[in-house]
Amino acid sequence: MKIIEKIIKLREKAANEAATEAEAMAAIQQAERLMRAYEISEVDLALAESGVREVNVVSREMAVNAYKKKRKNPWDRSHQHPVVYCGMLVGEATGTRIIGDYNVLGGLKIFGTPAAIEYAEYLLTIIRNALDGEYEKWKAEQVYVSRSSKPAFQMAMVSRINERLREMIARRREFEMSPQKLIEDRQDLTQQERDRFALVYKGYAAEVRKAVDDLVAKTYPRIVTGRHSSFQIRDNNAYSAGRAAGDRVHLGRGIGGNKKLAYHG
Repeated sequence: MKIIEKIIKLREKAANEAATEAEAMAAIQQAERLMRAYEISEVDLALAESGVREVNVVSREMAVNAYKKKRKNPWDRSHQHPVVYCGMLVGEATGTRIIGDYNVLGGLKIFGTPAAIEYAEYLLTIIRNALDGEYEKWKAEQVYVSRSSKPAFQMAMVSRINERLREMIARRREFEMSPQKLIEDRQDLTQQERDRFALVYKGYAAEVRKAVDDLVAKTYPRIVTGRHSSFQIRDNNAYSAGRAAGDRVHLGRGIGGNKKLAYHG
């Protein structure tokens, strides 16, 4: 894999506008020599660029709540940050599984490949900061806010953000069903190579899903699904403003600028 990464970097160097013609040519020639020496194909490179790696699944805790100490009652969610209500869908959108663990201070445990976990943490951080920041901006513009204004505003934001996450999940599934779309700009690949890419990509995605599920089952052998509590709107003005704020949250890929990585497990 290190050789493939080196080849990819050499190609990026050759394509860099800041590189001289001599530097670009030297990088291309070195990349071609490595490909011949290690029998690396264009399909191998395309798979690596699309996020396919050796299957490596881990877990990581993420602190999102305002708990100052471990609670006597693990089901006490009085200080739970509303971002946790986006956790399940963020997991589906990023190829991870996110478990609410109320026995730890962090509140959430994320399972997946390191790259997928990084993306999930990025999204959760963006959403959490937006939930707090947008409410504070709106609050500063109001003459009066009641105790019910903040939950109404933030749960409205959560509702709208979750709708947008479902759209991201639909796009992700589309790529998983038709991986060829990830390489539609690669005119140099034959149909046979495209078919091989799709086969390997689907196999990798299935392996990752199984590895994630196995690790979750091993970590939480008695996992239970919590029921969703109903939420009553008591401030329609705050709720409407929260829905609008949910539209403004940037959910695009922020790490590395590679949108394709948003779709791999």
